[in-house]
Amino acid sequence: ARGASALPRLTLRRVRSVTRWDHDHDHSSSSSSGQASGSLSSESLADGVDDELSPAAQLILKAGYPLELHTVTTADGYILRMERIPRPGCARVAFFQHGILDTSLTWVSSGVTGSQAFAAWDQGFDVWLGSSRSNPSRATRDPNKQGLAYFNFSLNELGIYDMPAQLDHLHTVKMRELGGSSSMMPAAPAAGAA
Repeated sequence: ARGASALPRLTLRRVRSVTRWDHDHDHSSSSSSGQASGSLSSESLADGVDDELSPAAQLILKAGYPLELHTVTTADGYILRMERIPRPGCARVAFFQHGILDTSLTWVSSGVTGSQAFAAWDQGFDVWLGSSRSNPSRATRDPNKQGLAYFNFSLNELGIYDMPAQLDHLHTVKMRELGGSSSMMPAAPAAGAA
């Protein structure tokens, strides 16, 4: 049996900082179906823009990554916010959707070295963070769904309206950026086709 003194001595040190300010990125705005707030930068935080940003958006900027904000309206009138860590010319897309009682902060809250969204961007993906009607800004176009009436929805609406609206928006933006159209997408096989 070896004694305790025979064990190698380990020294732990931080290899990589949790914050990052060294990204080369384009801060140009992009328009989209729905509405895009355009690209933001860490300088925007100094200008007080962070009061309007979600915690995820604030963290993305503080970590030094590019950010675009998108607003999407569902078929039943709920207004959702999406964050994007953009790579405009990239065909590879990663879409992250949080679970129930969660927000998009879950995908960036572990810092630069431990968050799936940052890892995907670092690997060359155009990253989109989805949201749901249960998260702020809690806005709707329907005047009858104000106040407590806003919350008159079930989990079904999250899948029936929220997900399709966000994925359709993402698809529209990417097709416009890549110079394509929906007709470029392969057609789904007809029902019953072999």
